[in-house]
Amino acid sequence: MRPSKKTYALVGLNGAGKSTIIKLLCGFYKLTEGRILINGIDMQNITIRSLYKNIGVTNQDFRLFSIPVFDNISLGGVLDNSALKQTLKEVDLNKEFTLNKISNYSVLYKDFDREGYVPSGGNEQKIAIARSLYKKPSLLVLDEPTFALSAINELEIFNLLLKNNEMHKSIKLLISHRLSVCKEVDEILMLHNGKIVESGFFDRLITLKGEFYIMWNQLKENYVNSG
Repeated sequence: MRPSKKTYALVGLNGAGKSTIIKLLCGFYKLTEGRILINGIDMQNITIRSLYKNIGVTNQDFRLFSIPVFDNISLGGVLDNSALKQTLKEVDLNKEFTLNKISNYSVLYKDFDREGYVPSGGNEQKIAIARSLYKKPSLLVLDEPTFALSAINELEIFNLLLKNNEMHKSIKLLISHRLSVCKEVDEILMLHNGKIVESGFFDRLITLKGEFYIMWNQLKENYVNSG
């Protein structure tokens, strides 16, 4: 996987196959037909260890544990204070940790420590994303990790990744049910019935008035009517 700053948004209606593609890409499912090529190499010829070393994934059902902050982020990795500090800065947690005197060894939650740090919902999301960023992945996959947040908080977190991720030159693949994030990415991949039917930047796909345009207007209408 070659480092790149390019960011993609994989979008489609429910059942289009977005999560299935991610699970295939991460090796959770085995292909029954076709191939997945990574830099021209068949994925079946890449070891799981090598694959997981190069892919960082955060999804909507992530879990944090009642262990120190660093262990939540590294999941048993070696402590690198410089890398950890930079990662926390990238997800905008450095100020939070400084103001509340939270250290690398501060335990999350109060299950085993009365002095444990209980993060807000937004900060939980940021810690989960920091977990993916810390290992400097070649590919960063965000599969609706901000599902439970407000649209404003979700956009804030995505903007941090799109604009401030200078340390990790990762290819980024975003999946979100809120299409507003698509305006900020380099390329949108429109999935329909398991196939990419359109691709391009936001303004181009709106001009085409195809599947993406139809979905955009449906979701926009639903949002206005629900308000």
